[in-house]
Amino acid sequence: MRRTLTEHHEQKRQDPMASSVSPRSTKFLSTSRSASAVPQPLDIAFGCLSGAISAIMGVGGLPLTMSYLTVYTDLPHHLVQGTAVLTVAPSAITSALSRWHVVPKMTAAAVTVGAMGGGAAGASVALQLSEERLRQLYMLSLVVMGG
Repeated sequence: MRRTLTEHHEQKRQDPMASSVSPRSTKFLSTSRSASAVPQPLDIAFGCLSGAISAIMGVGGLPLTMSYLTVYTDLPHHLVQGTAVLTVAPSAITSALSRWHVVPKMTAAAVTVGAMGGGAAGASVALQLSEERLRQLYMLSLVVMGG
């Protein structure tokens, strides 16, 4: 069962050693398992797949990663978003650096400045939204961007 962000923080407060970690299921593709501090083979395999698809297609791996975390962990949606952004950033940087010699630097810089401002504002808004509303907006964004 998926926890809310409040429930997640309450569990963390009650058991500081747990730090959002519950034992994972031993089933290979079981759904709704808890996130773990210990690297899991399925997580590593997914990371490789997501990074490769993102680099080949030139698209961000965020929707893939968020969908994976939503289906295969019980993290609250706020933490799914934060975890996904944190895991996609290194892949995006690696891919960007490999293309550095062909990228129009001024255009990239202008878009980056805008994206940083939008990212900060969006994160502030997301943290104010309910779990349900955040999930609904995510699903809507997939439909709109999926065409």
